[in-house]
Amino acid sequence: MQEDGLDIFQIIEDLFNNKNKIIFSTIFFSILGYAYNAQKIEKIEIVLPISEISESQESKLTSINVLDLKNSSLSFYQITQDSKIETKPIYSVESVRKYDPYVTSEKLIQEFYKEFYSFDVLRLILEENNENINEDDLVSEINKFKLLKIDEGKTPMYNFIIYTNSVDKNNDISILMEIVSKLNSQVKLNIIDEINNIKTSISFSIKVTFDLLNQKIETYLSKYKRDLKQKVKEFSYLIFLRNNYNIDVEKEIYNILQDPNLMIFNDILLSMYSSKENLSNYDIDQIISDLSFENNSIDSSELSDLRSELDTFNGFSFIEVIENALTKSGLFIESFNVIQFDYSTIQINTKKGILDNIYFFALIGFFFSSISILVFLGYKRNRESVLRNK
Repeated sequence: MQEDGLDIFQIIEDLFNNKNKIIFSTIFFSILGYAYNAQKIEKIEIVLPISEISESQESKLTSINVLDLKNSSLSFYQITQDSKIETKPIYSVESVRKYDPYVTSEKLIQEFYKEFYSFDVLRLILEENNENINEDDLVSEINKFKLLKIDEGKTPMYNFIIYTNSVDKNNDISILMEIVSKLNSQVKLNIIDEINNIKTSISFSIKVTFDLLNQKIETYLSKYKRDLKQKVKEFSYLIFLRNNYNIDVEKEIYNILQDPNLMIFNDILLSMYSSKENLSNYDIDQIISDLSFENNSIDSSELSDLRSELDTFNGFSFIEVIENALTKSGLFIESFNVIQFDYSTIQINTKKGILDNIYFFALIGFFFSSISILVFLGYKRNRESVLRNK
């Protein structure tokens, strides 16, 4: 045995001789650890994996995705430099899948993500489930919920996470289901509103173009009527030159009579043409002022084109196409989900710290008792040695 320094064999002997105390201390601290963990509220993490919907589910949106909604609201009708109106169809059977789909699985899950982090739905549900909750507690409850994006290959995955405890676990899972259901409904409503806004834009564009076409037709008819009356006046002047000055104007008269729109005045014009006398018997100004035209009786290639463009509005309702596409899509089906998830895949992870391990308390008891015994016995021997040397 060494007089000075560390004697390993003495330490082992001391610990062995006091093994009962060490065992008792270890058991005592283990019981303390068990009691601590038994009354402690366990922290847990609830995880619901979500992803984009499948292609078969996305196919329920086909009635919307065959419409070129990304471009139609901005360029549905265009006025060209020569004042013609070009139409851009929003639907074509021949061009199905030609347009980029407007509502895709990627768009749906992104809208779900954005709607979650607007916190409107989350705040509403938490307020409904916690009456008289103050703002600080509400913010604390909101911070328990997270929607995290996980990059896994081409298709991104998301985890809907709740940081909670064993006491609130069941209630928070119920709230999680309610949030997912409400977010799902809200995203569908948001997209329906988005498409309805596009529909309103197209409707306004149609009205503006419809009014523009009518205005162009009215302007054209007004000008054409003035031109016809001018032709009648010119016709009377040519008759006057022929009768009074014996000028050959037959070609000019013939050209005027070629206008089919003057056929409704055929009797007056032929009477004037046949007259070899002075036209004093005819009050030209009165005849012109009395001329009446039915708009439908006037025709020309340019007027025909304008009327054809106007008929396109009456022959097909683009607004009705959008409304039918919406009602026939999955957005109006209550069971349609904008994300793919399964509540049976919910994972519950226990978050444990070092104090949550009972063995940690047992080790503390063992080391505490061992060191205490060694310190006490070392102090005792040192004091005995001092007393012997006096």
